[in-house]
Amino acid sequence: MLVNQPADECFPDKACLTGSFSFRKSWIHLAVVFTVVLIAYFWSAPATVVLEDDGYFILAAWFNGIAHPPGYPLYTLMAHIATWFPLGSVALRVHTLSMFFSAFTCLLLWWITYLFFREKPIAYLVALGFGFSSVFWSQSIIAEVYSLQVLLFTLLVLVSINLLHAGNSGSKLFYLKVLFFLTGLGLSNHWPLLLLSLPCLAALLWPQREVVFDNIHRAFPFILFGLLPYVWMVYRSQTNPEISFFGTIDNLSDFWFYISRGAYAGVDASLSAGLYDKLQFVGYFLGETAAQFSIIGGIFVIAGFLYQWRVLPRHISVALLLGFIFPSLGLICLLDFDYDFLHRAIFRVYPLVAYWVAAVWMGAGVMAVARILVYSAPKRLNMNIPVTGFAILLVTATFLHSAVANFRANDSWAENYATVILKTLPENAVLFVSGDTTVGPVGYLHHVRNYRRDIEIYSLAGTLFKNRLYEPFKVDDVEISRRVNDFIHSVSRPVFYNDYLQHNYGWEFYGLYYRFLTDRKQGEHRFVARPEILDYVARIQENGIPADYWEQIHYRTLLGKGCSLVFMISYNAEQPGNNNKLDRLKNKLCSNLLGQYIQLDFLLGKDNPDRQRVEDILHEAPEYMEQAVTREQASRLDYFRGVYSMLEGQFDQAGEYFHICIDKWPHPGNPAYRKLAELNNISQN
Repeated sequence: MLVNQPADECFPDKACLTGSFSFRKSWIHLAVVFTVVLIAYFWSAPATVVLEDDGYFILAAWFNGIAHPPGYPLYTLMAHIATWFPLGSVALRVHTLSMFFSAFTCLLLWWITYLFFREKPIAYLVALGFGFSSVFWSQSIIAEVYSLQVLLFTLLVLVSINLLHAGNSGSKLFYLKVLFFLTGLGLSNHWPLLLLSLPCLAALLWPQREVVFDNIHRAFPFILFGLLPYVWMVYRSQTNPEISFFGTIDNLSDFWFYISRGAYAGVDASLSAGLYDKLQFVGYFLGETAAQFSIIGGIFVIAGFLYQWRVLPRHISVALLLGFIFPSLGLICLLDFDYDFLHRAIFRVYPLVAYWVAAVWMGAGVMAVARILVYSAPKRLNMNIPVTGFAILLVTATFLHSAVANFRANDSWAENYATVILKTLPENAVLFVSGDTTVGPVGYLHHVRNYRRDIEIYSLAGTLFKNRLYEPFKVDDVEISRRVNDFIHSVSRPVFYNDYLQHNYGWEFYGLYYRFLTDRKQGEHRFVARPEILDYVARIQENGIPADYWEQIHYRTLLGKGCSLVFMISYNAEQPGNNNKLDRLKNKLCSNLLGQYIQLDFLLGKDNPDRQRVEDILHEAPEYMEQAVTREQASRLDYFRGVYSMLEGQFDQAGEYFHICIDKWPHPGNPAYRKLAELNNISQN
């Protein structure tokens, strides 16, 4: 426990780390925080699989397998143990583990905040405010690694504080060994975010830097104990478990490729991202920080950032500042993300340590405002009155603000989607799946819930499932294509796939998946309307946009697929316009950005397109532009405008549109580059 701090480390009017922490007097407060937060999480947690990486982690946990890079071996081991407990569905068991991690984090945050400020209402505000903050809550009720990562960071802060104030060299060495062991565990969970948190810990330990340097050789071996989960990960990959993301890890090169996230190099660094994207992410992050605790809380966060320099020792204020900057602004500098809806959804969960710091600043801000009120009141007020009032107000506002998006007890979006796919497949079918939104939910229903076991599931990318046709990144694209086509040719069962695939056969499109037609030539295709699939997509549209970020993205994708199906069926009908039900459904599913693009792509690909219809769509499409998920989608309207201008012989205007398209998405894959080259050839001839 903390020992008494020398008086000269505190300035007048500061409440900084003085005295020791008494469990006898404080255990009830810790229990209250833990219980309140845990109840809120149980109330809001989904009982089945959801999107993000939820399905991946549940599968890895259930089969004691290997998760996606960098593997997260500590989390998957603990999640596997969580599946042993008979608590509802397997998904809920793994979700519950995240809940316990986060509730324990809030308990420790109460402890740390009380050591900082010696005000119980402030400790409650910070602990409950962070527990109910929007993003942290969202990650605390699903199968994800971030709740464990924030817990380990919080433990590291608490151990560092105890090391600072340990009374003798033996105690200091003990805390240093624990610190290194926890660091190893953090590296075994999410090493990039742990490394970005180390500057905060270094600043926190600055007053004891000589102790750290003098004993580092004694403590360093303990970091190796914390890294042992990676040894298990390599061993487990050799046993060929049912779930292993990239298959066996055979050598040091494989291991480094895995933990360094080499497979995600193209995801972490977009060729079209630039400095302006980074600046936009900075603004987005600052706005998200304020929004974590509602608008009211954001004001107190700013006040607390300023007031911390008065109320806390300098090294702690510096540590908090570094803890805010490196896992957020520092990460923005390292990543080359396009600034679009998709990458904002990916990025928003990364700066949880920064939001942790912001919660502490919110507590300091309440102290600042409360002291102003106390000293400016005509009669001397009890400090506890404004502090308690603000704490209740801010915790309530944060809870109400975040609960709307995070109440997911009835969330069956991913399960319904996977069920429709599996339910509508014929008996003994083979299904190739790809994409996070499909692989995780379909894999969960099939492998964990044992739904439609007559079907055989393969990963199109060769990832995750044991029955892979090839190990990713160990064969080239030509070999992959050969193996996939040979497999399709060799099986007598009907074979389906859910996303685009280059192959040598014809295909049928059912809206949510395709079927290989091995008796048809490449390019021959049909569109098939299954009532169950059309009804499902129609219900999605009628229910409106969901609250979850990833479900919003999936919602737009599903409407696009539904539009593609009904538009093509309607267009190819023998008597167009006579099927009123189909026309109504087409109007519903195509009244969105992707629907407009699908129609434009088809119409402009015809030798003699319906010019009036193209012009109508080009006129309507701008009202849907806020639905763009990626920068590529945001640029495509100008591409279509350019193509139509070329068709009309307006080459100068076409060139302007193509340049605008490239400005919006300066990626080598932008087809506007090819069209500009065509225009140059036309002008030269």
